[in-house]
Amino acid sequence: MNTLAGNAASEGSGLTGLRVIVTAGAGGIGRAIADTLIAQGSKVHICD
Repeated sequence: MNTLAGNAASEGSGLTGLRVIVTAGAGGIGRAIADTLIAQGSKVHICD
């Protein structure tokens, strides 16, 4: 995988348990970022 999130995940970046606020997270890039963070174990709050 050639993305920042993919590289971070493969290197054990420590995203598990991280608390994150994603603005504009209901769609588009914000949604993709939120989904990626959730998949990596972060606790995500979405504001639209």
